[in-house]
Amino acid sequence: MAEEKVVVKGGGRPTLALIIAIIALIFALIAFYRTSEQSNFKKRLKTLNDKMQTMKKESSEEIGKILKETKKSLQNLKIEVGRKGQKTEPAKPEAPKQPVAQEPTPKATENSSGG
Repeated sequence: MAEEKVVVKGGGRPTLALIIAIIALIFALIAFYRTSEQSNFKKRLKTLNDKMQTMKKESSEEIGKILKETKKSLQNLKIEVGRKGQKTEPAKPEAPKQPVAQEPTPKATENSSGG
């Protein structure tokens, strides 16, 4: 018996179509995983945004407290420095004192002449 040859009609077209379909499937899977990662990214972004808002609120409250304490301290300082509405000027530095020349003491002259 003679062996029969199998003739494939269409040549390499079906094989090429199969390869293109597999490549398209790979691209579809990659796109699917990226979109699922983006949804996780959006969730993380939302939680980070919420944390940022709470930190902003807490820091603004702390800054408000510091401002109130500073204002109170400055008012107390103003009351201590200028009592009863007196205007006070910054203290001027005093001029340095020059040494006074000493004259000879009378006792020293009496001993030398009276002796």
